[in-house]
Amino acid sequence: MDDDEVLPAMPATPPMDPETAAQVAQLKALQAQLQAAQAAGAHVGDVGDVGVGDAAGANDAVVFGYTFSGLMAGLLWSTVAIAMFRYAKINGQFLWAICGVLLFALTYMSSNAVVLWAGGAAIMALTAVVKRFVTF
Repeated sequence: MDDDEVLPAMPATPPMDPETAAQVAQLKALQAQLQAAQAAGAHVGDVGDVGVGDAAGANDAVVFGYTFSGLMAGLLWSTVAIAMFRYAKINGQFLWAICGVLLFALTYMSSNAVVLWAGGAAIMALTAVVKRFVTF
């Protein structure tokens, strides 16, 4: 291409269908709200429970949607689940394997600290009751 050859002018923005235009307008409005919040001194974690899980509040220290209590409950129940599942595999105890999988599922599906603590305790109590009163 020679230096003196001129390319045809392209339109600044291609025409948009109404749905795309509405989405762009919505994104611009959200961006303006975010910039206003940042200008007022807000930080990313200060938004409350928007997009960070059901355990979050405006003043909670939240990491990936978990409060400190939720993280500790998840760590404890996941560790117990690994131990139960390993014990079940070594000794052929089907009940322990099922309860280990239930504990894994609980920690995977909930970020609410109360649900994690209560659900983990309930699964452990269920394991003890079934082991004591039900024979396989």
